[in-house]
Amino acid sequence: MRNIITITKRLTKDSSILGILLALILITQFIAILTSFSPFIYFDSFGAKTIYELVSTRAHQLLMLSLIEVLFVLKKKEKIFIPLGFMNLLFWSIIINYSLQQTAETNDFSTTLYTVSKPLIEGFYSLLTFGLVGPGLVPDFSIPVVVLPGLRRMQFVLWLNAIVLIAYLFFRFFKKVELNQSPMINTLTISSLKYAFANNRSLFIVSILLIIAPFQFFTRNEYQALTAFSAKPYVAFLIVITAFLILMTIANGTSRNINKYLIIELLTFVIFNPIYIFRSSRLRLGYIMYIIALFIIVIYLVRQKKTIE
Repeated sequence: MRNIITITKRLTKDSSILGILLALILITQFIAILTSFSPFIYFDSFGAKTIYELVSTRAHQLLMLSLIEVLFVLKKKEKIFIPLGFMNLLFWSIIINYSLQQTAETNDFSTTLYTVSKPLIEGFYSLLTFGLVGPGLVPDFSIPVVVLPGLRRMQFVLWLNAIVLIAYLFFRFFKKVELNQSPMINTLTISSLKYAFANNRSLFIVSILLIIAPFQFFTRNEYQALTAFSAKPYVAFLIVITAFLILMTIANGTSRNINKYLIIELLTFVIFNPIYIFRSSRLRLGYIMYIIALFIIVIYLVRQKKTIE
């Protein structure tokens, strides 16, 4: 929480044009990430689908890159976040266009299937029944597919992000406006990670497991294997962000709010409970990593309580 408050203060304190543009870049990135969790396409047979169900592997990789981009914007590392920002915009656009293309192909295929097969099947039944059964027998085989507002919102946010990035390039490199190099967040370096591991190995392992686990397969529905982001994207995002805050806290050598972060992680078990997981699947790697991390948290909190007593 302290890290979030510090970032907010630094964002609002820097009133320069580059400070404002950096704040807008972060806001549009954050909105884009949250918008990506919304259903993009509705299939009459399968229901509403998010991008993480439609283009699973590519979408998860791109989400990781987007989170890395946010981190380097907070650090004000221009040589990384500028090219990464444009690369992410390009890849998000490709994925969205691919989703729309798949939608069009599904519509075309299902409509063609219905158009071709309906008269043939009805004619076959008419022949078998000597004309007693015919037109109207075959139901609509086409699969209604609807593009949901979430996809259009995502396109709009990506356009805003592109405009802000171009504006940042214009003022920074054409107008030669100087950038305040003070990062909005303490840098996680190799040395700080080594210190975090030496300082609290249990919580270091917990944070790493909880950052990685939501991107691995958690469960499976009747159609496909699902990661935490495919199944419950907002909860998965909470798991990753809280795990990152845990890592930041122990890397800074403090313990402030650490128990609150751990409790938040434990509360996510209410959503990703065994009943939910085993309802349609066997155990998968991501969920095993998640359970191990929560088990370590429980042991840590119990030992901490005994030490206090």
